[in-house]
Amino acid sequence: MPSSSESLYASLLMVGKLVSDYMVLKVSSDEYPSELRRAISVEDPKVEGGAHRFQTKGEINIVISLEIAPMAAAFEWGSGEHATQGTIGTYEIRPKDASILKFDWQPDFIPWKSPKFGGVIGATNEDTQGTYFFHWVDHPGVAPRPYIEPTVIETMDEVSEIITDGVVAQVFAGLDMTSEYMKIS
Repeated sequence: MPSSSESLYASLLMVGKLVSDYMVLKVSSDEYPSELRRAISVEDPKVEGGAHRFQTKGEINIVISLEIAPMAAAFEWGSGEHATQGTIGTYEIRPKDASILKFDWQPDFIPWKSPKFGGVIGATNEDTQGTYFFHWVDHPGVAPRPYIEPTVIETMDEVSEIITDGVVAQVFAGLDMTSEYMKIS
């Protein structure tokens, strides 16, 4: 029979796999960058036993690496003007490997007097469709497309069941089945 620590470890491992697999599946559509899928991982469970078998405790961490997917938080909570957490605003974007930014665009009006504006090809005052050049732009950010909170909510019942089964196994692992109070007459 497994020890209480082994039962808890196994339960946490199952929970970590369930939740991380579900989260990876959730971000596997085209509306999320592929880096996000690769950024999700599970650490090994940590289990500690106390002086008494019922003092065993454990944890498991599902990690989303910001080194692999630095945009991960923006997808969960939005960014810029769409942020549901943190500072609301815009992001100044400047060219990195060029002297100017280029967009094929059809704005409502041509921003002739903006200090950001660098010029346009193909547009007229009547037809604003063209190729626009900017020294910089103020990006509004992205609207949230949550994947963490929905995963937690959608897996909650199964996680509870796995943990409950693990606790029951932990209790039985600690019982002395040969003791007087366990005998059935």
